[in-house]
Amino acid sequence: PSNDPNDNQTPPEQRELIPKPSGEAGRIKRNGYNLKTMLCGIGWTSEEYMSVQKYMRELAKEHLNTDEILTKQSKKSLKKVYELAKNAYPEKLMYFENDWAIDDFLGSILKNSSSRSKRKQKDSTGKSDDGGGNSEDDDGAGEE
Repeated sequence: PSNDPNDNQTPPEQRELIPKPSGEAGRIKRNGYNLKTMLCGIGWTSEEYMSVQKYMRELAKEHLNTDEILTKQSKKSLKKVYELAKNAYPEKLMYFENDWAIDDFLGSILKNSSSRSKRKQKDSTGKSDDGGGNSEDDDGAGEE
């Protein structure tokens, strides 16, 4: 048996919650972190990451307004998405303090989808609302 309180042999009620790293996911140049690298560093495989990411995209499309960022979503819809995500991947998503990993997946997905939506809207109207991406950010985190 391992002494790691977060290994799979430790009963769920005895596992320690994983604290959120400092900084913001996808903002490497601003003292942030890469979500995939962070999760693989705590034992996720690349395949597990991609599977959870794909499922989070599906949940966002089905239950959230993908034209808006995370902070503009309805609390009721977010609660539903968080519950569905943790039920689908309990061994992966139940142990993050304040659900920060789910926040990061959804934040990245919605930031990208809302930026695309605003670009399409700008292209179709010819107007600029300057809601596009920040070229200074390092979003090469593979975290859509």
